[in-house]
Amino acid sequence: MYTALCCRYLAQKGYPLTLVTPGNHKAKIFRVVEALGAHFDQVVLAGYPPFLKEVVDSGIAQGVHQELPRLNSEFANYVPTRSLTRGSNSGDPGN
Repeated sequence: MYTALCCRYLAQKGYPLTLVTPGNHKAKIFRVVEALGAHFDQVVLAGYPPFLKEVVDSGIAQGVHQELPRLNSEFANYVPTRSLTRGSNSGDPGN
């Protein structure tokens, strides 16, 4: 909730940002990403790290993220482990 409020604040300040909160149902998340993702320069998924990993892995398996070259994740108060960052461009020297 804190992250969503921060994003709304930034949007009110004039930053080009659209916030969508589809909840924790993967089908709804995929529907939003497929419907809106192509209209933006990047898509950022924010949430609980193990759940985000599950969403991204399921999305890859279903082909949802193939047309989104700039998909990013935001982990609030969390240091990602090697298994979450493997293959990403996170700048982690372990990649």
